Parts: sequence; structure tokens; C-alpha cells
Amino acid sequence: MLVGCTQQTVHMRMPKPEKQGEILEQQKASTSIFMQEEPTFAVLLLHDLAVGPDQALAEKISYKFGREMFIIQPNHNSSIQSLPTRSITNQASDVFNYIKVEMKKFYKNPETFPLAIIGHGAGGVLAFELAKNYKNELNICALVPVGAPLNGYPLLNNVDKGSEFISEASDGIKLLEGDSAFSTQLSIRGRSWGYSLLKIIPGFASGGTDLLPGSESIKKVSSFLRAGANGIPCLLIAGYQNDFKKLFSEKNFNDTHDQTIKNLEKAYTKLVTGKEEELHDNMVPLRNQLCRGNSFHDLTETELFKDKVYMKMPEQNNIEGYIYKDLIHFKQIIPISPGLYECSGGKVKILSDCEPALDDLVKFIREHIR
Repeated sequence: MLVGCTQQTVHMRMPKPEKQGEILEQQKASTSIFMQEEPTFAVLLLHDLAVGPDQALAEKISYKFGREMFIIQPNHNSSIQSLPTRSITNQASDVFNYIKVEMKKFYKNPETFPLAIIGHGAGGVLAFELAKNYKNELNICALVPVGAPLNGYPLLNNVDKGSEFISEASDGIKLLEGDSAFSTQLSIRGRSWGYSLLKIIPGFASGGTDLLPGSESIKKVSSFLRAGANGIPCLLIAGYQNDFKKLFSEKNFNDTHDQTIKNLEKAYTKLVTGKEEELHDNMVPLRNQLCRGNSFHDLTETELFKDKVYMKMPEQNNIEGYIYKDLIHFKQIIPISPGLYECSGGKVKILSDCEPALDDLVKFIREHIR
């Protein structure tokens, strides 16, 4: 008799023959799920300038890929205070070291383990900097910049023009902000003065000056992309939404407000792009998201006003892109007021809310992971 057991008869019930096959299939399925818990690739998420990691996007990506991958999400440049010493090159070095540490946790070799990179805004520029500087140290299989200023942020050239913007858009700001309009205007003037230091003091805020149009960093990234990005498959995701009446649809504007809103749109577009009429995602001109110059006339007006447009970069078969109508950069009009949220009622979306863009992104990565 076994110690701790009572002496009794134990009846073992075997499954009926017709059930045995079903049970075997269930066991196979369980084994398959268990085996898939070992990740086969990693996704690096790089956030935009002076904002923290995008947890909502990380959750969406994790849900869509499941256990076949793990996410690496460094907090590489999340505060204005970090800008003076963190150039794009410095950030790329920091992120590369962070990748090695995270890969080690999963017992993976960064030189051989497949890596896909998604970079939002300035994170997209950083993604190309990583690909350019560490092509032999990382196995980058797919690179997806989202709303990235690949030709720089014109906004950084214009932020010291706050007084000009206020004079052109004051009625629109009052319409949107109500009693808070005065404090918003003071805030705009203050930020304009602060950002003007980017131009005045050499070497100050190198993380910001690296993103100015025409900077050496931007020139190198643009040249790298136009030259084919070392053959890395790239999907450029771009968006635009210039209709402020649609952005703030819950404000219940009436016809008497049309001209006021139009003046605000024009002033804001000029602030963000340097031109009074230019498509943008509320932070980056469309042409800059696609790394195109002033000769950007490939898409007709009819095509641009479709919900989604597919494109290929000339002479580079590994580089393609999608343009999404109503895909915006942030849910805040940051250059006006960080606290000003777009009351869009779901009519416009950021990446984590935009299922078509997420599905295209996931499909692209799956196709190129090797």
C-alpha cells in the first residue's frame, strides 16, 4: 500500500474510440500554442519628440501579433529638458544599447534576431538613423515611419512667429478656447520665445535642431532613404486633415463661423508647414512624411481625397507607402495649446485608433519578417 493512500479500487475511464481522435487534436493544438510562446521576432516602438511611450499603440500591436513577438519600447527622448544633450545620433546609440539589453532578456542575438521598427514622428527619423548606423549590428527586416518629418519639421522654423500667428488667428482661438483664449495666447508667445533659442544658441537643444529642415541629420536620413535604405523594406505611413470644422465638429459651429475657422486653418497651416495651403497631419506636412520635395505632384487632387492612397517611391521597389485621409499626428493641437483636444467625435484618428493603417502595418511586417 502506498503511504498516504487508502486501500480502494480506482476505476480509470478510457475515452470512447470516436472521442480519442478529438482529444488527440486538442493535445496537438495545446502543444502548438505552447511552442508559439517562444517569440520569433521583436518590434521596436520609437515615440515622437518630447512625448512618452505610446502605451495604447503598444497594446494594439501586441494584440494583433500575439505571442509570436515581443515589444521593445525605450523612453529615448520624452522631455524638453533632455533635448540639449540628446542629438539624433546620441539617441540612436542609446536605443541600440537598449535593444541589446532587451534582446539579452530573451536570449536573442540582435545581429540575427528579426527586428521590425515602427517610428512615430521624430521616432521615424530615429528609426532611419538606427538603420543607417547599425546595419551590421541589427537584423532590421521592416521599417515603418508614421507621420515622420523625413524632410524635417517646418514647424520648428516657425515657432518663433507666435505673435504673427495670434494676430491672424485670434478670433479662431477665442472661438475654440472661450474664456481660456487669453492664457492660450500667452502660452503661445512663451513657447515661441523658448523655441527661438533653437536658432539663437548654437548647439542648444540638438535633439530639436537635428529635426530642422535642411539640417545635416535630416539631409543624411533623406539621402539614406532615397538611396534605398540599404534594401530594408520600408512602409511610409502618412496622414492629413486640414478641415478644422471637421476636427472640432462637436463645437457646433454655425455658418457665421465659417470665415473665422477658415482664417484659423490658414494661419495654423502656415505655422506648421510654412505655406498657407498645404496638406498636413496637424504637425508635419504630407510631402515631408513621404520624403518628397516641392515637385510633389504625383497624386492628383481626386486621388488625395480618397480615404486611402497607395504609393511607391520612384526607382526603389523596397519602399512603399499609404496616405490616409483623417489620420492625424496627435489628438492635441500642440502648437496652439497642449490642452486643446480635438472634439472630433471619432471623425479623425491617431494611429492607435486607425484600424486600416494598423492592419496594413501588421500585414507589411508579417510579409517581411524572415
